[in-house]
Amino acid sequence: MQSIEAFEMGYRSAAAGFFFDSMEIVAALAPSMGGVEALRGAFELLFRERDRVNEDMAWLTQLCQAAYGISIASPQGVDDYRSLLVGRVFDIVNHWSYIDDIKQVNRLQAWFYAGFGLGRGDSVTRGVRMFERLYTIAGEREPLPAMPTHLHRMAAEAARQMDVASKEDDLRQVRPLFEEAAQRLQSLCLLLQRPHADVRWTEQHQDDLHHYTDTVRKVRLDLAPLGFRA
Repeated sequence: MQSIEAFEMGYRSAAAGFFFDSMEIVAALAPSMGGVEALRGAFELLFRERDRVNEDMAWLTQLCQAAYGISIASPQGVDDYRSLLVGRVFDIVNHWSYIDDIKQVNRLQAWFYAGFGLGRGDSVTRGVRMFERLYTIAGEREPLPAMPTHLHRMAAEAARQMDVASKEDDLRQVRPLFEEAAQRLQSLCLLLQRPHADVRWTEQHQDDLHHYTDTVRKVRLDLAPLGFRA
């Protein structure tokens, strides 16, 4: 596996988390709201991401199929998505430890976690907007009260991953971008610890999304071999 594939595997698998996690929350919230029609504003945010998620899951599924030599269905729901991550993606990462060249192991893991951290950053930041919209509609109805805590945990994990990955020598050219991503995620953690009514989407969050997207673009330009299509 090449560095760009490790990075893409991390980024695409984590960035899709917003779509699948939000689907789960909306589905759990709908019965107490009298159906999905009351949550139309939340569905609008999901539909914006649907095509991108489908493309990323198709790419990820093809990669896993090649790794395992078996046919794997592209995930259509939350359980399928989590099964693909735990049973396939993370299993591939764990198997890198069997590679004799420790430098190659460190390189692949660093690029994977850099991508995963950026993907989580994207997912959690979009999650803030989803939480604000759902909170405006439904207030403290279950399972919304736990959503900021869940987002905080993911943001903190992503910040650690970005910080650790940035220290790998192979990532030195993009290290400042990864360090900045970690700082942005740490700021997001502070927001997610505030009272629910104060967790609001701002222009800063839109700028954060732009930073994550632009960092991914620069990594792809730097790493992608001729003929690679992200």
